[in-house]
Amino acid sequence: MSILIVVSGSSKDFLEKEIAAIQELLDEQPDAKCEMACLFFGWRLTAHVGCMESIVHYKRMLVKQCDDIKERESLVEDCQSLLNRLIDIDPFRQQRYHELCASFLWS
Repeated sequence: MSILIVVSGSSKDFLEKEIAAIQELLDEQPDAKCEMACLFFGWRLTAHVGCMESIVHYKRMLVKQCDDIKERESLVEDCQSLLNRLIDIDPFRQQRYHELCASFLWS
């Protein structure tokens, strides 16, 4: 297993490809089945949460690079939606997700 470190100067194309790849992993298991499995198997929760957090991270990086207001608003809404889902399925880290969600007001 290799670890990829993404720096803040990553290209928009690279970030969009990473988001698409991670989203594909999430789409392989519908939310309801995955969230139900999360209740019974902690490891699935970790994988599901990790994918969602990665998408939020990459989209936040895109927001910083985005000049188009509509695209930026769409990215922020996507992030906030994902963070709200994370609050529901990972209540132990809900404060972290609330803080990330609030950070969009200041970015």
